Formats: sequence, C-alpha cells, structure tokens
Amino acid sequence: MTLTVVGVPIPKNRPRFKIIRGRPRVYDTQGREARAFADEIYFQWRQGPLSGPLVFLMRFYMPIPKRTSKNVRELIKAGKYWHIVKPDVSNLIKFVEDACEGILFDNDKQLVVVHGQKIYDDLPRTEVDVYELK
Repeated sequence: MTLTVVGVPIPKNRPRFKIIRGRPRVYDTQGREARAFADEIYFQWRQGPLSGPLVFLMRFYMPIPKRTSKNVRELIKAGKYWHIVKPDVSNLIKFVEDACEGILFDNDKQLVVVHGQKIYDDLPRTEVDVYELK
C-alpha cells in the first residue's frame, strides 16, 4: 500500500541538550511536525500495526528551487537530475520511521529492507510503500 503525505519532506533533527539544575536534559524539537505527519499516515492507514518483517520503500519529492535555469528544469522533468543537496536521505528516513512507529509497525526493528530516494518534483511530498514479508 502506498501512503502519501503532501508537503516538503522533513529531516530528523539532532537531539538538543539543555542543562537544568546542573543535569543535562535531552529534548526533541520536532514534536508538532512529527504529530502532523503521523496523523496523516494514521488517517490513510486505519489498520492496526503490522507484526511481521517489513519492507519500507520511501520516495521524497523535493521542491524544485525557484532560481533554477530552464535547461536544468528540463533535465529535472526528464528524470536526469537528482537531488544531491541537504537534507540527506538518511535523516529523511529516520523522521518517517519515528513518525510511523506505533501506526504502521510496533517497533522499527521489524524493518528488514529500507530504501529511500530523493527526487525533484513540482509537488513536494513523501510517499511510503509498506510490504509485509510472509
């Protein structure tokens, strides 16, 4: 099944540290973004979490920069120009894995095959394909 979340793909940020009463505390700054992403996935999924080993395929469609020349835009449309700038694909994958935990799967240790790719497109979005191995 393919799940689609429209919007610019979000990478997982590094954890932040703060000293409170002399002790270091770790906190996450992406709670609101992760909840919005998870709500969209939950609305489309509407099943319980899968229990077996899973294949997780992700495509991140990144926005085409506004200052792109016509020649490069034609290459992008032809699929001959890859998104090779930040954010890196591993951080995009981590964000999706964390947001989908508890909705698509119980724990990310169930993911046995994970594949992600970044592509330029006019409509920025994240597409997730989930397959359960038998």
